[in-house]
Amino acid sequence: MAGKGAPKGNTYRRNKPLKRTIEIQEKLAAMGCDPIEGMARIALEAESGFVTTLTSIAQSNDIKEINELIPEFLKNLTIAGNMYKELAQYVAPKRKAIEHQTGLASSQSLTLLSDEDLHLELRKLRESNQHLIRRSEKTIN
Repeated sequence: MAGKGAPKGNTYRRNKPLKRTIEIQEKLAAMGCDPIEGMARIALEAESGFVTTLTSIAQSNDIKEINELIPEFLKNLTIAGNMYKELAQYVAPKRKAIEHQTGLASSQSLTLLSDEDLHLELRKLRESNQHLIRRSEKTIN
């Protein structure tokens, strides 16, 4: 009977990449571009920037300087996290999402810290992460 069966052209076959995928792979190979290696380099550079910024925050006692460093800290953390997330799919299967509970009741809210409380929390963080700070200082020097 006419009209039945798989359509002609670019059809899916198990374990065989589509024509467009092969074309893209060939273009990347011709350019000498390895996207996995590129993502890994970006992740490592961002992680290095993250450690450097964390060290600067830990050594600073100036709130204004800390406030200026935090966006850089978060940017590096975000970039590294995104690259590692992309790379992870090549070495580990994706998992189904699970619901996460914060422990806060819906009527509870988060409060901002005063400058004194922020200094206290930063001091605690600095003291509890001295091993990371020393390791990053060795890496930098």
